[in-house]
Amino acid sequence: MNIDKLAVFSELFIQLEKSFLAASDAAEGARQLATHEQSKPETQYDTVGLEASYLAHGHSQRAADLANAIEDWKVLQHKVFSNESSIDAGALVELIDSDEISKMFLIGNYSGGLKIEVSDEVVTVITLSSPLGGAMKSKQIGDEFQHPVDAKLSLEITHLV
Repeated sequence: MNIDKLAVFSELFIQLEKSFLAASDAAEGARQLATHEQSKPETQYDTVGLEASYLAHGHSQRAADLANAIEDWKVLQHKVFSNESSIDAGALVELIDSDEISKMFLIGNYSGGLKIEVSDEVVTVITLSSPLGGAMKSKQIGDEFQHPVDAKLSLEITHLV
């Protein structure tokens, strides 16, 4: 594994901050629309203000979730794993499947599904609550296990940082 964990976290924070700012801006825009004078209903069917308030709430909740994720990742970036460590949140893991294809995963509590590209490598963020994350939890370098979704695929943990 020739990828810098700090570079992965740096790119992760860039993506999460962009998403946070977009959600915050969207929440503020929807909040302004909801409280604008022209959003007052003129008939019982005029629901622009009501719809905008629901939208503002959803965007605000998304921004709060992203803020929580950023704080959690800030703590996890400092976790140190050795060759004897078990996989847990904060680990950067390389798996090789039975077809000799290597894949990199960053394990966390939030942001599952994000793809991070660093040094021409793609790192996929997964959570411990995902099938693959759950299957990897507490495993160590050299452990092999079956892919939780594709049982024909055998996976081996080759690196842990």
